[in-house]
Amino acid sequence: MTEEKKDAVKKAEKKDDDGKTAAEKKASKKKAPPKRRRGRGGKPEATMRFEGSLAAAYGYFGLFLLTALCLFIPLPLAYAAARRWFFNSVAVESRKKVDVSVRYRGTGLSLMKYWPLVLPLVLGICFMLLMLVFDYRGDDWWYAVLAVVVGLFTAPAGWVRKRRYVMEHTELVIDGTPVALGFDGKSRTLLKHELLCLISIVPLSIPLPWAAARTLRWYVGDHRVEFGSTTYRPVFSGPGKGLFGWYLGMLVSPFTGFLVLGPVLNGLVKWIWRYVNVIGLEKTLEFEFEGKAGPIFGAVMLEAIVLAVAVFAGVVLFRIAGPGQTIGNLLLFFSVLAFQPLILWLVARWLVNGTEVQVK
Repeated sequence: MTEEKKDAVKKAEKKDDDGKTAAEKKASKKKAPPKRRRGRGGKPEATMRFEGSLAAAYGYFGLFLLTALCLFIPLPLAYAAARRWFFNSVAVESRKKVDVSVRYRGTGLSLMKYWPLVLPLVLGICFMLLMLVFDYRGDDWWYAVLAVVVGLFTAPAGWVRKRRYVMEHTELVIDGTPVALGFDGKSRTLLKHELLCLISIVPLSIPLPWAAARTLRWYVGDHRVEFGSTTYRPVFSGPGKGLFGWYLGMLVSPFTGFLVLGPVLNGLVKWIWRYVNVIGLEKTLEFEFEGKAGPIFGAVMLEAIVLAVAVFAGVVLFRIAGPGQTIGNLLLFFSVLAFQPLILWLVARWLVNGTEVQVK
């Protein structure tokens, strides 16, 4: 063996500060997330289509409203029913004629045990909104604030447990082969990201896109897909600086009458999907969003018009009858709610129909 070869062997066998050789360090290094793709690469492997009816959307939205009469306690029952309807309404069309089906098998009763941890936050936010709508000026508003504060610390534990249950009971079947789904996120990690996002709002909310990008990386990366004996992990590799531009667009949109919000949301969803990949496969599984800005623009403008008309009617009612017109406020409140199922249905069609899966 020559001197050069001996030196190369010694260098390879030399251990670093962690007690690992160069070969061991290279073997233990995780596969880096794929870099940002530029442009599409061929035909999509699969496309999706939303087949849910508008009448069903109104029915399930009414079911959610009925839970408000019971202080939202039975909300998980409505959530499970709506989620089951949503997945039953999504059709996956494969270019290679692969049979793909997604179904939700969970029950609302099983979700009820996680709901008490989230309920304080929901009740606190709803009561604060009602106080704002009906111009409530009592001294017990701090009960709602206290419920929100308590809920901010308890909700992550309930949400993570709920997400874990939902993923384990979402049934994905590809050509007759079941694919197990799971979520390994921790409640303390979600709480950390939640507090980080809240703190980032204080300095003019400038750091918020970076905090949101960190949260997305955690959320996507803690999901798992088990196909046979192999586990795959989706990754999100989008940078905060890329999210910052879309965030500015949303901040500017109110000053343009929300005319730019539709295109901004369309571009934001495209940007997010561009950075979502599934690693560990022989080929890279990537997602593309090819939805057009027209449908989401229509949904946004419909919401803006409904809210603008409601605000104008509220001002007129206040000028004519004075404050404290509970019946009039209720009519305005429910007139706004009447359009929400249509708007949500339009958004669901836009999101699902525009999503494509590509294998590269």
